[in-house]
Amino acid sequence: MELHTVSFLLYATALLFFGEQTAAQSIPVVHLTANPPSSAVFPGETITLTCQVIGSEGWTFYWTRHGQGGQTQLPGSSGDGSVLVLDAVKERESGMYQCVAVKGNDQVSSNFHNIIASATRPQAVIVTDPPASVMFTGETVTLTCDISKGSGWRYSWMRKTKITLERLTAHSTESKQRHILHSVRESDSGEYFCQGERGQNPVIQSIAGSLALNVSGGKPKPVITQTSPSGEMYTGENVTLNSTRPQAAIVTDPPASVMFTGETVVLNVSATRPQAVIVTDPPASVMFTGETVTLTCDISKGSGWRYSWMRKTKITLERLTAHSTESQQRHILHSVRESDSGEYFCQGERGQNPVIQSFPGSLVLNVSEGKPKPVITQNAPSGEMYTGENVTLNCGFKGDPAGWEYFWYKDRRRTALPNTENSRSEGSSYTISPAALAHSLEYWCRAARGRNPFYSDYSDPLAFDISGENYYNIRMWI
Repeated sequence: MELHTVSFLLYATALLFFGEQTAAQSIPVVHLTANPPSSAVFPGETITLTCQVIGSEGWTFYWTRHGQGGQTQLPGSSGDGSVLVLDAVKERESGMYQCVAVKGNDQVSSNFHNIIASATRPQAVIVTDPPASVMFTGETVTLTCDISKGSGWRYSWMRKTKITLERLTAHSTESKQRHILHSVRESDSGEYFCQGERGQNPVIQSIAGSLALNVSGGKPKPVITQTSPSGEMYTGENVTLNSTRPQAAIVTDPPASVMFTGETVVLNVSATRPQAVIVTDPPASVMFTGETVTLTCDISKGSGWRYSWMRKTKITLERLTAHSTESQQRHILHSVRESDSGEYFCQGERGQNPVIQSFPGSLVLNVSEGKPKPVITQNAPSGEMYTGENVTLNCGFKGDPAGWEYFWYKDRRRTALPNTENSRSEGSSYTISPAALAHSLEYWCRAARGRNPFYSDYSDPLAFDISGENYYNIRMWI
């Protein structure tokens, strides 16, 4: 009897154990993944959440966000709901995300993924090793681009000196977080920029970090100082000596030597490299929203230049061209917006080994919201006028923006005014000679500029009242 009892207990224990194992193995596992995988996300970024039941199909998925405002049900972005896309994520979409897989009577919840949407883009910071802004020739300097928020960043580097703005990396990669300068020279001095980007569509960029690095010639000479005790010393006292690294003077980049070093030239070897100049069409530094602006990189000396463009704003330094080509001498901004404002740089290069670079050209471009409105003024005569006198009207803007062509109109229907024997327009002026009773009208003007004309608003009207008694009254209608 005891043997049978023991056997039964062993059999029951085995059934219980293996039954639990089988039940445990039959519970499906729901796995939630995010792309990008980081919890920290930034304005404009697209986040894709995906739910998958491991080793099983035919499930339907439902999404939930647990935030400060409570629990919110969210519709999936795919047919079975397994994908949730947060397009151009906003700060209010922060929270803990979870999906629930449903098939028949089975319902299984996934792991949580936390999303913290920031209102601003992260700031890149350049950290030096050794930690100093003044280095000495022969030192090895490591620059690290540190972005404290988020992950999955791809890094790029640039350097600006008095004579050049150069890309230190051809494109952005995760492996380029560190930029190492081996055995630095004075010519390595300059302002270094680093920037991080991640994602593909859209690409999210960090705010650029910058560091002014100065390299001093020669080796520093330390100075020994005594801190304690001072004056006469005695046996048994403690003496402290300090060795300090002297502060080096800030060294500017050396002036350019001979232009076209290493090139094969026959004639006209210049002592300096050429200067690139940015020319705008229309020729003005202030543009208005909706205009088309053409920037041309003009290098008056030499030929065969390949051109590249960059733009610097308060928060970023961005490459406008992936690489230098001859076809990129012009950079066209169609229907500009205020966000197109910034400092634009262009640079030319030619040759292969070595590559010769021009001095960069720069231009500060400001884009103003809305259309400008011209103002009509009367030049001469002032006060009372009489028939037979000459009247000159001027159409213009505050600050007199350049590149405008002016058009004149009459009466409330704004009928275009042609040139006649008694009236004509020249530049921004419209002259009536001689004035007659028929000229008692309302006058308007507006302006246009650019190859694809951009028109200003109409001015306020200016009205003439001329009487047959040679009494002339002019008034502004506001």
